[in-house]
Amino acid sequence: MDDILSSLYVLLGVGLLIAAVFLLSRQKTRQRAEELAAYCAQNGYRLTLQNEPLMRSIRIETDDWQLNSTMRSLRNDGDTGSSSWQRETEWICLRENPLRKTFAMQLSQGSTNLDQLPQWLRDAAVSALKHWLGDDMQALDSVRTVSFDKKRTCILFEPEEHAADATLEQLRVSLEQYTGNLPLYLECSPSRVKLFLPDVKADSAPVLERLISIGKTLQ
Repeated sequence: MDDILSSLYVLLGVGLLIAAVFLLSRQKTRQRAEELAAYCAQNGYRLTLQNEPLMRSIRIETDDWQLNSTMRSLRNDGDTGSSSWQRETEWICLRENPLRKTFAMQLSQGSTNLDQLPQWLRDAAVSALKHWLGDDMQALDSVRTVSFDKKRTCILFEPEEHAADATLEQLRVSLEQYTGNLPLYLECSPSRVKLFLPDVKADSAPVLERLISIGKTLQ
């Protein structure tokens, strides 16, 4: 009898712990949604939230641009109940601006310099980077490394060397303020601006503000 009661107490304790974690998670999710709604209302943005078992998304938009941040479940382990999630965030502006320079860039951790690599390895690295870029960026043949700071490096794709220097300087302040996950990919042309982060779920006002400020710098 004592063993049975002990087992029941253990099960009860585990059940209460699970319930407490669930309630705290729901409360945190609700609080985050309220903060996002307040942030968007303050800035005049439209907000759409989607919360499903296998996909969660945030859409923030204006008449000129749209930000989508999603988290999708890739698998579910039936034994442990754990899931693997794919996160990505994209900001895109389709408002045309003939004064915009055409260039693309990748901002990443580390200080690798493409020009210090053997030619075959440099070519392979550039080809891998272009995999993330749109079709209209594939013709940018001038590729160079730009030292951004001590911990991050920018790989720049331009129609000709130094064509995007002035624009890059404009971006430095907003890029320095972003301290989230990398890499960060950016495409800019007179027809559009696109910002893509393949491993980021932007679900807080401070993170969203930093990402939006990067894109709006190029509007």
